[in-house]
Amino acid sequence: MSGTSTNDAQVSSSGKVSKQDFKRLHIYESIKETIVTTVDQFLRPFLMDPDSASGLRLMRLNEFFPSFYGQANRFADNFCQTMVKIIRSSSIVESVQQTPTPALAKRVRDVSFKVLDGVLSQYASAAKKIHVIGGNLDTIRHEMEKAKTMAAIGEPVSNKANSTSENIEWATEGRFEEESNRLLQAKIIAFAQIIEYIKALQTLPEASVIYACEKCFGPEVSFDLRGDQIEEATKFIEPRVAMAVEAFERVSMLEKDDLQLATTKLRTEFEQDRILSALEHALEHKSEADSKADKKFKKTMMLFVVFCVCVVIIVFVYFGIQAGLIQIGPKAEPTL
Repeated sequence: MSGTSTNDAQVSSSGKVSKQDFKRLHIYESIKETIVTTVDQFLRPFLMDPDSASGLRLMRLNEFFPSFYGQANRFADNFCQTMVKIIRSSSIVESVQQTPTPALAKRVRDVSFKVLDGVLSQYASAAKKIHVIGGNLDTIRHEMEKAKTMAAIGEPVSNKANSTSENIEWATEGRFEEESNRLLQAKIIAFAQIIEYIKALQTLPEASVIYACEKCFGPEVSFDLRGDQIEEATKFIEPRVAMAVEAFERVSMLEKDDLQLATTKLRTEFEQDRILSALEHALEHKSEADSKADKKFKKTMMLFVVFCVCVVIIVFVYFGIQAGLIQIGPKAEPTL
């Protein structure tokens, strides 16, 4: 077979494909099947019903974001290892046979995943940002819980030296809303990068088939067979990529709506907490005022009772004197 040959296989006089040509055809098909199988496995979660047990919807994208980078790398590693096995066992090119397996695998990835890895690198930055902002929101929630606990025992937030928030207003409305908006924007970027990665899978057939065929057959590559494998792999991948993109866009929109609703709900809860806290303080002040008024009333009543007792005693003494029942001074001696 020559590089410019249009024959896919040499046919014997009996009309049968030779054993050698059948083996070569199998190598071409193995290269295509590696692409089709690994891509299909990678896209499977995107193609499932989003609300199924293994679907993206119930997986929660907060967990999916950090795991996607690892999934994409495992997909690439599995692809390259499988492709290297085919090249290593089939190559007739001496320089390829002498190349160490790790170096050959790296070269397969550099060539086949050039576009994909470029997108994945951008995604990694977005995922890291999501992690940092998520940590900031967790800190704010912690500060809120701590502030509520301290308020319940009557200790001002500012008295705590280890409090990371300056006041309860900053922790709820200011920073929380700012970080929530940043998180939403970071997730939108990450959504876009995942979709871009899925779309970039369509670059895999041409890049990987051309490289693998070159390393397997060298100058004896059949351009017709190579082109057939690229075409068949592309036909398999394109509709699945379209379905995966559509499914993920639908799930990502629902997730963004959930995030906005959760942000609004949490902001409302913070507002309610602040109102309840104000009512509690008002009731405490009212209780203190009522207690002071009660003490004042009791004191007044006690003074009034003492006054009344004194008046009664004075009246009793006065009428006792008038009636001769009570004598003031020495008693007079009777005269004879």
